[in-house]
Amino acid sequence: MKSLCKYGFPKEGIYEFAARSMLKFDKKLKAKRLRELQEKMKQREKEKEEERKKKKAEEEQRRLKGQQIVVILTFIIETS
Repeated sequence: MKSLCKYGFPKEGIYEFAARSMLKFDKKLKAKRLRELQEKMKQREKEKEEERKKKKAEEEQRRLKGQQIVVILTFIIETS
């Protein structure tokens, strides 16, 4: 409607003009949705990576605690 007011009536058929306008709108809308989905996907990948790092750190802590227990038990056995 804005382009109709700005440039006046189209020289070709009004239906062709309307169809072309709808195609432009549809193309813009699809591009916008694609950008939004890509942003969501990047955010989700970032969250997954953070979860992996957190899980890896927790596993490392558990492994270190296990090693400390073994060292303490070995020390107790050797000193008794």
